[in-house]
Amino acid sequence: MNEAYRLDRCCVYADERALRCGDDIVPLPPKALDVLVALLERRGGVVSNPRRGCRLVDGSGR
Repeated sequence: MNEAYRLDRCCVYADERALRCGDDIVPLPPKALDVLVALLERRGGVVSNPRRGCRLVDGSGR
C-alpha cells in the first residue's frame, strides 16, 4: 500500500519516494525527502533530534 500525505495541492508518496504538485513531479534530494516524510509521519507529534540515532543520520532511509 502506498502511503500518501496531502499538502495543499501537493502530495508526498512515501513508498514511491516522490513529491507531486498537480501533474508535476518535484525533484527533491533523498535526504530532504527523508526529512519531509519523517515530519509527515509524526504530524502533530514530536520529532526527536536526528543526532540521537534517527534513521536520517545513519543513511538507512526507508
